[in-house]
Amino acid sequence: MSFPADRLAGAIALRGETFTSGGSSAKGFFSVITASQAAAFLPYSLAISLTAPIFQVLLPASSTLEVTDTLDWNGRTFTVESILRLRSRDATIGVLAVIA
Repeated sequence: MSFPADRLAGAIALRGETFTSGGSSAKGFFSVITASQAAAFLPYSLAISLTAPIFQVLLPASSTLEVTDTLDWNGRTFTVESILRLRSRDATIGVLAVIA
């Protein structure tokens, strides 16, 4: 992994919130986003049809989450609606998932 990817993975491991997906535990940084913000990652019609709250999750580059996977966090089950691989200098440094 690249230095930025290692730094992000370390910060998530240290301070991230735990969730489960596919029977495995992982960590990520969760934040609430609006439907209009979600529309940057999804077709607009899908973004406005999602029930609130909609979250984005910042994950390490090693994340194996894919679109349509489910994850359990904070007592609720969410579906991964979109995955965006964050890149720097041709290397994936993190993954941003939109969940609802």
